[in-house]
Amino acid sequence: MKSQNTIKEQPGIKGRVRAVLINEKTKQKRIINWNKNLITTAGAQSILYHFGGLGAYSYEGRANYGAIGSGTATPAISNTALGTELARTATVEISSASVVGLTLTLQTFFTSGIAYSNISEFGLFGDDASGVSASGTLMEHALFSETFDKSTDESLTVDVEITLTI
Repeated sequence: MKSQNTIKEQPGIKGRVRAVLINEKTKQKRIINWNKNLITTAGAQSILYHFGGLGAYSYEGRANYGAIGSGTATPAISNTALGTELARTATVEISSASVVGLTLTLQTFFTSGIAYSNISEFGLFGDDASGVSASGTLMEHALFSETFDKSTDESLTVDVEITLTI
């Protein structure tokens, strides 16, 4: 009798982001609640290259920059850049990262002192990303549930969770 493979495969990857603004003078906090993010095709491929040791970049499969933007188009897996990038912060400013179970949690921090208007999107960039707008591979892309401004008195933390489902 021939045995049947009864393994049911349902792997996937999903994530969510939220924005937390803190007025550095008054300590007042504003929270833009959790929103789904999308792992791009290029981002998933980058992770696989890293896993297989096939990468061409020193940061292959690693998100080394976070960026905010003002684009409003619905994220798509084919995206390679934010709609309109406003600013990005390097890995040295990613303040924490941890893995619990199958969830990666990290925080990307934008300091006070610079104002940005109409923030509506966020993305993680990796591979050969640099401080130059739209450089590197867009690994994940999210729209916030509301557009918001960041004043010069506010810092901005973007909380990111990415979960593998198996």
